[in-house]
Amino acid sequence: MKNLGSALFSIPLAFLATTLHADEIDECQKTLGAAQRHLCADAEYRKAAVQLLKTYEQAQNAINTMDAPEDRKALARQRLESNQTAWVSYRDTTCNIVSNLTDQMAPKTAKCLTKLTRERTDDLEKLLESGAVFAPPPQ
Repeated sequence: MKNLGSALFSIPLAFLATTLHADEIDECQKTLGAAQRHLCADAEYRKAAVQLLKTYEQAQNAINTMDAPEDRKALARQRLESNQTAWVSYRDTTCNIVSNLTDQMAPKTAKCLTKLTRERTDDLEKLLESGAVFAPPPQ
């Protein structure tokens, strides 16, 4: 199976590997300069992206370990990948619109990316919790 991390999330793996502790983000939010606020927003996005990647990998593992014929697993993997690719396109387009509408492009774009990434993570977590999405159809 191909590595979907960088392809689906449009984030270099080195970028994803960088994580910040919560206290670093809290301290960063206390700064007042525009450059520091941008760094804070970027750091929050990186953290959200790492969590999304972990959740996406859990979804892949749920498909791989479900009790179903291999062809159904392959179809589920294909649908998950297709859905994720569509979501990335939606995320990028939406956040590009936000960046074009504001004078503070970088921080607003990072905040948009963070918000949508967290929402996607929540959606995938709900799918995992329900289990219904990855269950084979009744025979």
